[in-house]
Amino acid sequence: MPSLHEGFGLTAAEALATGAPVVAAARGALPDVCGEAAVLVDPLDVLGIAGGIEEALRRAPKLRAAGPLQVAPLTWARHAELVAGAWRAAAGA
Repeated sequence: MPSLHEGFGLTAAEALATGAPVVAAARGALPDVCGEAAVLVDPLDVLGIAGGIEEALRRAPKLRAAGPLQVAPLTWARHAELVAGAWRAAAGA
């Protein structure tokens, strides 16, 4: 996922949740979403992306295990709690 900008990185999170080895851009929200469970690359460096794919293949067993653990806290229920809390704080409740 060599994206130039991601608002959240849902596609990467979904891939990590399935245990797929992920190569993602070291930009936007992707480093936070992926953590150490993905190989992060410069999305403008073609050789770097190729190297990232090779690294992901070498590290595939560890990445497959780390992915679901990385994104386990990223549930819709948790998101709803955070949004509701932000609205309550904004309303002064």
